[in-house]
Amino acid sequence: MGAAQGDDQDEWSFLFGMLMDDATKRGLAHDELYFLSDELLRFSLAYQGYEPLLEAVADGELSRLRFMHEIWRAMPEHFYVDLALKLGAELLAARQ
Repeated sequence: MGAAQGDDQDEWSFLFGMLMDDATKRGLAHDELYFLSDELLRFSLAYQGYEPLLEAVADGELSRLRFMHEIWRAMPEHFYVDLALKLGAELLAARQ
């Protein structure tokens, strides 16, 4: 949480991106140099959404570090769902 009680998700994404770049420069797998716990992944998933990203980690298609970078790059999933529902309701109301 930031000083204004925001989540500073741009900062989180940037910092996890820096860790990914560092591992890449060292020629190491992302998860080899930096360990991110299951608890941290679940916390981020609970806050941001995007279940398919966690499934990709479980399937070995996505590193934990890439997961953290990607999940914090976008607004929380529920933000987009809520926005779409609100816009849809407004469009339907405008048609009547």
